[in-house]
Amino acid sequence: MRHPCLTTLLAAALLAAAAAGAAQPDDGVRSEKGVRFRLPKGYSVVDKQESEPSGDQDVVYVARKGALEVRVEVEDGILDCKELPKATPRSGKTAAGLETCEAEAEGPPLLGEQVVERRGAQVAVQFGAHHLSVIAFAPDRATALKLAREVAASGAEEK
Repeated sequence: MRHPCLTTLLAAALLAAAAAGAAQPDDGVRSEKGVRFRLPKGYSVVDKQESEPSGDQDVVYVARKGALEVRVEVEDGILDCKELPKATPRSGKTAAGLETCEAEAEGPPLLGEQVVERRGAQVAVQFGAHHLSVIAFAPDRATALKLAREVAASGAEEK
């Protein structure tokens, strides 16, 4: 015989556990390795540890909203803008004189009910011994580059 109260409590516990693991909208500022930045408002955000072939164990902040995606990481060393395959990096400087680079290329498609082709854009800014690397994916080049530039422009070295 089923117990309605027990079944309801179990269902509530399962929903709470699922919600805790799901990405939630996040408007907050993040800080990593002495570099502060802001993720886009209204996006679902996941902070995850990723291993790289070089042995780095960096936290990658992934923000998603529909077909838009932003991946932000603070990495050790000098910027190079070589994370997007087949992209040609362009060097520059911010208004404050910080070294930057940008690159654009085809991005991974968004898979779902329909496949959405996306473009990728990377913008990186050097902060001392670290650099802020922002990669954005969007259905068109202009949106991807604008999104990457906006997040990269929010970067600042913490004092």
